[in-house]
Amino acid sequence: MRPTVSIAMIALLFTVGGCATDSPSSTAQSTSAATAEASPSSSATPRPTDAADEEVSFSYRCSVEDESSGIRTEVPMEFESFEEVWEYRPAVVSCLEIKHGTVYTQAQLDAVEIAGPVLSGGIEQVGALYAQCAITDNGYLHLTDLTSSQKTDVRAFLSLCPDRPGADYLTSLL
Repeated sequence: MRPTVSIAMIALLFTVGGCATDSPSSTAQSTSAATAEASPSSSATPRPTDAADEEVSFSYRCSVEDESSGIRTEVPMEFESFEEVWEYRPAVVSCLEIKHGTVYTQAQLDAVEIAGPVLSGGIEQVGALYAQCAITDNGYLHLTDLTSSQKTDVRAFLSLCPDRPGADYLTSLL
């Protein structure tokens, strides 16, 4: 039985690989046709994206409220952007930001400069500002006055997400 299985496997490989049906001339024709089709113009040459060249962005792993069982619990959920977090209902309790890419944008560099000493770790802590963008009920919306440090924090994260829910109220506190 073993020789039969081996012969069947070899026959299958030749058939699937095209060796059993292609003549030398048809193989040369299909290769040259594929080469002609795959040769893009010099202006549209695709380049593999190196993760090291990607702009920094964030996704979020959040705890959300779930009352489907009749008991309020928190379950983990992932979101691709802070806008997705804003749209989620019933409520997002907390989020952990997940960094992607390595090249910081000018907006991110500017936000860290605005934050100044609030972000003692500098640009590596820009994710903390994005977390402030994601969680709209971060306590600031319940205040009627902000300290100097809080104002700096609000200015910094609003520079990254000016359309954040509650942004108008926060701006009025500045």
